[in-house]
This record gives sequence, C-alpha cells and structure tokens, in this order.
Amino acid sequence: MIKRALNKFYNEVKRKYNDFKIYQLKKRDKPFIFNSKYGFKILINPSRDVDTYFYINNFEKYTMEFFSNIITNNDIILDIGANIGIYSLLSASQIKNNISIYSFEPSDEIYNELIKNIELNGFQNIKCFNTAIGDYEGRIKLKMCKDHAYNTIEEISMRPIIEVVEKSITTISNFCNQNNIDHIDILKIDVEGAEYRVIKGAELYLIQRRAPIILCEYNRIVHNNNMEILTNLENSLIEYGYVIYYLNKKRLKRFNAGNNKNINDIICLNKSHLERILNSGFKIEE
Repeated sequence: MIKRALNKFYNEVKRKYNDFKIYQLKKRDKPFIFNSKYGFKILINPSRDVDTYFYINNFEKYTMEFFSNIITNNDIILDIGANIGIYSLLSASQIKNNISIYSFEPSDEIYNELIKNIELNGFQNIKCFNTAIGDYEGRIKLKMCKDHAYNTIEEISMRPIIEVVEKSITTISNFCNQNNIDHIDILKIDVEGAEYRVIKGAELYLIQRRAPIILCEYNRIVHNNNMEILTNLENSLIEYGYVIYYLNKKRLKRFNAGNNKNINDIICLNKSHLERILNSGFKIEE
C-alpha cells in the first residue's frame, strides 16, 4: 500500500516536472543545440513532438537503452525513417569499432537537419540518403504534415496533410545489392504505417542466416483502419523465422496485436540473436 502511494506520488511529481520543462521549452522560438545524456549533440526544434519528448527525456527510453546495448563491433545498421537522426546519432556515439550506419529520410527539410546533426557531432560513419524505403523501385507520393515526424507514404496520416510531394523510393534489398552490403545486423524502422512495405522490400536480407534484429515502430492508428496490413506484417515476420516481442522496461515479452493494443514498438528476433540479447542486460520472457 505504501509502495503504491509512493509510486503514485513519484509519477505525479515527474509529470509536473515534465510539464514545466515543456512549458519552458515552448517559450523558445528558435531551434537550439542540446547536449543529450547519450553523448551526442542535436538540434532541438521546440515546435515538434519528437524533439520535445527527447528534450524532456521521455522519448522511447527503454527502446533506446536496448538499441545501444545490442550494438557490437563491425555492425551494419540501417535507420529507415531516420527523422532528425536520434537513433543514427545514438549508434555513432557508441564506443565500438567499424560501425556502419545508413540513414534514410525522404523529407528534404528533415534530411537537411539530419545532415546538420551529423556534422554537429563530427561523425564519419553515417551515410544519409534522401529517399523513401518501401516495396518497389521508382517514385512515390510523400504526404507532408506540419510536424514532419508524421509524414507518410500511406494514404492515412496521424496528422493533417498540408502538402504532397513526389520522392524516389527503393527497397532495402535493392539498396544493399547496389552498395555491396551482404548483410544487416540491426534494422530500425519508423515509417508511419509503411512498415509492411519495408519488410516486403527487405525479404532477401531477412531470410538469410545472418538476418538483422528488427526494431520497428508500427503505426497503430494507420493499421486500425486496415488490419490486413498489420496481419500481413506479423505473418511475414513469422514466416521469415522471427519471434515478435515488446519491451516492458528491461524485459522482452511476447507480442500479440490482439492482446497488446497499447503497444506501438516491437522487437523482432530469431534464434541467432539470443546470445547478443543475453549480453545486453535485457531478459526474454516467453
């Protein structure tokens, strides 16, 4: 009873503190350089959601810890939907040898910010590409929102669409083949509803023995309007030999879309990943 009361009090204090930090942040009218606790610098735009959550230390806390803990020497990492580069910068800031990071961001404005954030830190091991990733090679319409974190190549968006632009699109399999990348170690996906497209286009690299660990934010609002997409995503991952989990603090628990309706981030593993997971400090619960 006392523990529950203390937890409630702590959470209320934390909420009020975060509210105060957001209030202070919103009073700033220009982007500024923020020295993050992860060891990298990043430009923060007070008007955007991702920037705000990252600034108040409320951005995918355990997912970021898990991500940083599983990176090892010589890893090849693909960041699909890099946005301003939080996960790419986190990867590059790890004290590991010969890490190669490939970051993809189709929005011109955010792509330019991504480049600035990389230059701000002097990282040499991140290569950026101003293109969308999906299930075919060609051109596609990118629906733009005021907050670019919600841009999408799907028909449904979480925020009002203010502009539609045409962008290039390619697949992971084609990109890797064209750039002599024979395997992927970690694949991070955040593409506002187009997750199944990305997975379809990566098939050649998901069925091989050295398949990547996949960290995927899937857009439940988009999928709830078309559950077939979510079903296809799950079925494809299972067909490729993956087991799907979600993070509960430092534990990975089995994911089920029907039962875990408040979960938006999934982690996909196969048997070859177990040793790496055990060394990360996270535990798997079947």
